[in-house]
Amino acid sequence: MFKRLLGTTLTRLLSAAFSLLIVILNTNFLRAEKVGSISLILLGVVLILLLSNFIGGGGLVYFIPRKELGKLYLPSLFWAIFSSVAGGLILWALGLIPAGYELHVIIISFLACLFTVHSLVLLGKERITQYNIVFILQVVLVAVVLILSFFVFRYYEVMAYVLALYVSYGVSFLLCFIFLIKDIRMIRFNGFFSEIREVIGYGTWIQVANIFQMMNYRAAFYLIETLLGSRALLGIYAVGVQLSEGLWMFGKSMAMVEYARIANATDQESTVKVTISFLKLGVVITTIMITGILLLPTDFFRLVFGSEFGDVRYVMLVMAPGIVGFVFSIVLSSYFSGIGCPRHNTISSALGLVLTFGVGLLLIPPYGIFGAGLAASLSYISTSIYQVIVFIRMNHLTVKDFLLHRGDIAYIRQSVRDVFKSNSGNILP
Repeated sequence: MFKRLLGTTLTRLLSAAFSLLIVILNTNFLRAEKVGSISLILLGVVLILLLSNFIGGGGLVYFIPRKELGKLYLPSLFWAIFSSVAGGLILWALGLIPAGYELHVIIISFLACLFTVHSLVLLGKERITQYNIVFILQVVLVAVVLILSFFVFRYYEVMAYVLALYVSYGVSFLLCFIFLIKDIRMIRFNGFFSEIREVIGYGTWIQVANIFQMMNYRAAFYLIETLLGSRALLGIYAVGVQLSEGLWMFGKSMAMVEYARIANATDQESTVKVTISFLKLGVVITTIMITGILLLPTDFFRLVFGSEFGDVRYVMLVMAPGIVGFVFSIVLSSYFSGIGCPRHNTISSALGLVLTFGVGLLLIPPYGIFGAGLAASLSYISTSIYQVIVFIRMNHLTVKDFLLHRGDIAYIRQSVRDVFKSNSGNILP
């Protein structure tokens, strides 16, 4: 498992590097207002993906080891089509998509839904290497298209990013399909709706949690635009959020490997031990990374992202406690989903969402984007506190079990050593 963790972490690290490159390209070649528009377009796609994932989302990882693929695959595809169209039209009617990009959001969302379904099938089958390949490809293609648009064609519009999304999701989906073509050919489609109620029931808990959590991540976007009326401030805040969330790459790598393994495991004691080890390691590494970034001067952010984005450092500063604390939630969410108890993720995310809106409405008018960052930080911490309490009670743990000690360091060191010994120089799983 640590072999997979290392490969997945390196993939996430590479993805974070390209994501940072994308942010730098956007902030240097597009003004803050256009970056704000891109943030709203991406938010629209993410919201539609959340709807699609009620059937074709994380539940696939849980059920693939337990059910025939044919009973999961077609319902996921049908729901992807419906959710893309219905979700896009709802966002269009509510005016939540920037004018002129409504149809693009619907089509891109459909491609993203197809990509998500097929990539999660790979994850559910524990084909981590192939999952990592398509994961990184999607991000790399966005950067490549933007580089061509800005440097070759001298095209500096929001549409450049839209075209990048078309290419990245389209090509990544096709590669996923190629990886799974043999599995799809072997599918028996008879009775594929017979167990859909169980799939929807499990998926609903997961997706309601994901919806609440995504609203946690992005509710401040709408609050900033509504309360402050500035697309430029939204662009600055969005960059700070993207950089802060990029620091979760190690925690998310652990959570992804953990979820796939727990969903296929039968030994409860070992899953608890691995989860606690991941929690400790994730918090330590995330703390080191965010401390290093915050030590950089404000002028560095202006140099990298452009003169309009100096305040990004201060957004990250007020979000820092929540960024570190939320590592607990990232890892524990995968644990609860993996053991078939996703309702705890839903409850914790709902708690965080209430705080985001309540504190955001209170702090954003007087303190602007810094108030939004503080509201997000408090929301992340509250979400994690609830999940830690449930995890402790469920497994009869104490606070001492979460403290880092020499045994954890030796365990991690030996695991990494075993990875390199067994891998013979091949880092990818």
